[in-house]
Amino acid sequence: MRKTLEEYDKLPSGIIATGIISNSPTGCFMTRDGNIPFLCYVVVKDPFGWCVFFGRQDQNVNEIAIAGDKSTEETHIRRAFPCTDELYKLYMDV
Repeated sequence: MRKTLEEYDKLPSGIIATGIISNSPTGCFMTRDGNIPFLCYVVVKDPFGWCVFFGRQDQNVNEIAIAGDKSTEETHIRRAFPCTDELYKLYMDV
Protein backbone atom coordinates (compact mmCIF):
# COMPACT_ATOMS: atom_id res chain seq x y z
CA MET A 1 0.00 0.00 0.00
CA ARG A 2 1.31 3.44 -0.89
CA LYS A 3 1.80 6.01 1.86
CA THR A 4 -0.32 9.13 1.36
CA LEU A 5 0.52 12.73 2.20
CA GLU A 6 -2.20 12.69 4.88
CA GLU A 7 -0.61 9.67 6.59
CA TYR A 8 2.86 11.18 6.28
CA ASP A 9 1.75 14.49 7.83
CA LYS A 10 0.70 12.64 11.00
CA LEU A 11 4.17 11.14 11.51
CA PRO A 12 6.73 12.85 13.76
CA SER A 13 10.11 13.93 12.43
CA GLY A 14 12.84 11.30 12.61
CA ILE A 15 13.00 7.72 11.38
CA ILE A 16 9.58 6.81 10.00
CA ALA A 17 10.30 3.48 8.30
CA THR A 18 12.98 0.81 8.04
CA GLY A 19 13.35 -2.41 6.13
CA ILE A 20 15.44 -4.73 4.04
CA ILE A 21 15.55 -4.79 0.24
CA SER A 22 17.48 -6.94 -2.19
CA ASN A 23 20.69 -5.55 -3.62
CA SER A 24 19.73 -6.34 -7.19
CA PRO A 25 18.23 -4.75 -10.29
CA THR A 26 14.76 -5.71 -9.03
CA GLY A 27 15.37 -4.20 -5.58
CA CYS A 28 17.82 -1.41 -4.95
CA PHE A 29 21.04 -1.87 -6.87
CA MET A 30 23.36 0.35 -4.83
CA THR A 31 26.47 -1.83 -5.08
CA ARG A 32 27.63 -4.62 -7.33
CA ASP A 33 29.32 -6.34 -4.40
CA GLY A 34 28.11 -9.91 -4.65
CA ASN A 35 28.79 -10.42 -0.95
CA ILE A 36 25.98 -8.00 -0.06
CA PRO A 37 22.73 -9.68 -1.17
CA PHE A 38 20.51 -7.35 0.86
CA LEU A 39 20.58 -3.71 1.95
CA CYS A 40 18.85 -2.04 4.86
CA TYR A 41 16.96 1.17 4.27
CA VAL A 42 15.90 3.94 6.61
CA VAL A 43 13.31 6.59 5.75
CA VAL A 44 13.88 9.87 7.56
CA LYS A 45 11.41 12.74 7.83
CA ASP A 46 12.42 16.27 8.75
CA PRO A 47 10.56 19.60 8.63
CA PHE A 48 11.54 20.11 4.98
CA GLY A 49 10.76 16.69 3.47
CA TRP A 50 12.01 13.12 3.58
CA CYS A 51 14.85 10.89 2.32
CA VAL A 52 15.71 7.22 1.98
CA PHE A 53 19.17 6.08 3.07
CA PHE A 54 20.64 2.67 2.30
CA GLY A 55 23.32 0.76 4.18
CA ARG A 56 24.68 -2.67 5.00
CA GLN A 57 22.91 -5.13 7.27
CA ASP A 58 25.72 -4.90 9.82
CA GLN A 59 24.91 -1.20 10.40
CA ASN A 60 22.20 -0.10 12.81
CA VAL A 61 19.38 2.18 11.66
CA ASN A 62 20.89 5.26 13.30
CA GLU A 63 24.20 4.73 11.50
CA ILE A 64 22.38 4.38 8.20
CA ALA A 65 20.26 7.47 8.86
CA ILE A 66 23.40 9.52 9.55
CA ALA A 67 25.94 8.07 7.13
CA GLY A 68 24.02 5.87 4.70
CA ASP A 69 23.86 6.29 0.95
CA LYS A 70 21.03 8.61 -0.02
CA SER A 71 19.28 7.46 -3.15
CA THR A 72 18.28 9.79 -5.97
CA GLU A 73 16.81 6.99 -8.09
CA GLU A 74 13.03 7.26 -8.05
CA THR A 75 12.62 3.54 -8.71
CA HIS A 76 14.75 2.60 -5.68
CA ILE A 77 13.06 5.20 -3.48
CA ARG A 78 9.57 4.02 -4.35
CA ARG A 79 10.48 0.36 -3.90
CA ALA A 80 11.69 1.08 -0.37
CA PHE A 81 8.91 3.53 0.50
CA PRO A 82 5.89 3.21 -1.78
CA CYS A 83 4.10 6.55 -1.84
CA THR A 84 1.69 8.65 -3.82
CA ASP A 85 2.98 11.14 -6.40
CA GLU A 86 1.92 13.97 -4.08
CA LEU A 87 4.10 12.64 -1.26
CA TYR A 88 7.01 11.84 -3.60
CA LYS A 89 7.22 15.55 -4.49
CA LEU A 90 8.49 16.16 -0.90
CA TYR A 91 11.50 13.88 -1.44
CA MET A 92 14.77 15.73 -0.89
CA ASP A 93 17.09 14.43 -3.58
CA VAL A 94 19.90 16.94 -3.20
